[in-house]
Amino acid sequence: MSTQSAQSILFTHTAPQQAFRLLELPPDLAELLSSDNPPTLEIKSPAPSSQDSNPTDPPPTDTTREYINLCTPSQTYRIRQVQSSNSLHILRPSDDGIQRGDLAVIGAPTSTPTEDVLADMNLSETMTTIAKCGSTLELHTPQEGFDIIPILEGLLGKYDSNSDSNHGNTGQGRLSKHTDRRSIIEGVFADVPVSRAQCERAWREICAFVLPDTGRGWVPTAKVKIGVWKRVIEGAMLQGIDLGKQFLVGDVWKSALDEDGEAEWPRELFEAVVRKVCEAGDGASIDQEGCVRWVGETYLEAVAPTANAAVGRSEFLNAWKDHLPEGWREDAAFSKLTVCGFKLVFIWFANSMRVQEGKHGFPDPTTICFVNDDDRQKLKKNLSTDASASTAAKKARNWHELFKNQKRQKR
Repeated sequence: MSTQSAQSILFTHTAPQQAFRLLELPPDLAELLSSDNPPTLEIKSPAPSSQDSNPTDPPPTDTTREYINLCTPSQTYRIRQVQSSNSLHILRPSDDGIQRGDLAVIGAPTSTPTEDVLADMNLSETMTTIAKCGSTLELHTPQEGFDIIPILEGLLGKYDSNSDSNHGNTGQGRLSKHTDRRSIIEGVFADVPVSRAQCERAWREICAFVLPDTGRGWVPTAKVKIGVWKRVIEGAMLQGIDLGKQFLVGDVWKSALDEDGEAEWPRELFEAVVRKVCEAGDGASIDQEGCVRWVGETYLEAVAPTANAAVGRSEFLNAWKDHLPEGWREDAAFSKLTVCGFKLVFIWFANSMRVQEGKHGFPDPTTICFVNDDDRQKLKKNLSTDASASTAAKKARNWHELFKNQKRQKR
């Protein structure tokens, strides 16, 4: 209060104190909120687990742990509580509404009436603490990012080639059900604790789609995705469509229909698979490098999901090429199988799987199999543990070298 006129300021506090939580904003979010068109923020958290915790359970992941995220339309921040050694007080300057009868003087002599103590005080110059905060909330983005695909897949039905219902359709009446489709997607995204933009990217990544007749969203299995893609290749060949150039998805879809105008797959699924490897828009344009990698990984997941189901490398490579346009066949190579921008890192272990920064493993020198995210993290963890143990053992074996160096220094 740089404009106070009194020689002293009356400091009071309310009882009971109000409940306040202080949130520290990062500079980019503070700038966004102070802009002319600030966005609406959402507070999201994962759905509570119905299972009781058990000491023998594995460490919690983004699908099991409890947390709260603050989301803008395009970004997500994890909210965490930070304890402070110094309490923070929320102050409110006087609004001339304080009456002497509302105040009680702390530490005043019991023989002196409160009215006499307050007689010479200027109540217009008063500061009141209305809340005390022993901790603050801060926003941060985890270094490992937000692994939301397992959460999203858990909210969707699994669509495989053995579905009981006949979902094949030509797309008639799809516009009339557009509102239902959007409401279904909105309902799914509401339960995924990240921003809308991140939800949409994950939705596209897993080729998710909605069948309004079923009232829910679906995620196809790897077998279904590679089957749909094979139909895209065949349809493009029949229609004379060059997938290396811009094309209309509707033209490829027409080639997937039989004489009765029916298709083996729902059009929603067909478009979801094409959308995964194409840019958005009416005219599709395929990302060739990303498409080649996705086809290889998806086919491997479909035919060799575990080490016990591993297939021969030559067999896999030839099948991979058969699922690509003719002009792309030579692009199929093990070096193209990457994840998160990391190329293959080959490491041999005695009688164990060959590990790499990718979605595949080499159980032996002649076979290959798909490695899912959970197994890959376990393999990387074991690799780190083995490397640390090896280093420690080497140091233990070289203890005599340490004494040898010490003797040299004494001389």
